[in-house]
Amino acid sequence: MSPISTILGSHHELFLLLVVIDNGIAQITLSNPEGHLTGIQYNGIDNLLEVMNDETNRGYWDVVWSPPVDTTKTKGTLERLAGTTFEVIVETEDQVELSFSRTWNSSLEGKLVPLKFDKRFHYMANSDDRQRYMPLPDDRLPGRGEVLAYPEAVLLVDPVEPEFKGELMQDYQYLTVNKLH
Repeated sequence: MSPISTILGSHHELFLLLVVIDNGIAQITLSNPEGHLTGIQYNGIDNLLEVMNDETNRGYWDVVWSPPVDTTKTKGTLERLAGTTFEVIVETEDQVELSFSRTWNSSLEGKLVPLKFDKRFHYMANSDDRQRYMPLPDDRLPGRGEVLAYPEAVLLVDPVEPEFKGELMQDYQYLTVNKLH
């Protein structure tokens, strides 16, 4: 049985506001088209996320940004990266790849981070010419990653995907490729 299917198939259901992925073990619910994680059902637990929080405050990507010439000298603007477009990229028996994306244009200047993004949960596209697969959370485990001066920075010494060996994995910076030489 496919991990996702049409609304009648019960494994992948597209509602107006939610996308539900169910592989028979866990069920993941994401907001549509934003791509925020709103629910995780597993092992009889209705939702592993904090249900007292609003659905928009359970699992999301955010950035802190400021215009290149910021005369206010603020610490930046916190923005949750909310997609405006949802698309199913891959749907097979073994894999589901969903895309939640947003395209920036000059009419949004000063209101939203000037960034075109595509959230795919193991893939990141910051623009048409800056796209890549991402290291996995397991790459932070002892033996795979070496913690550096602060715990958010990890040198990938034996990552799951060998192509990432030697990269610096930082929680707060993946807009550029970091490689230690």
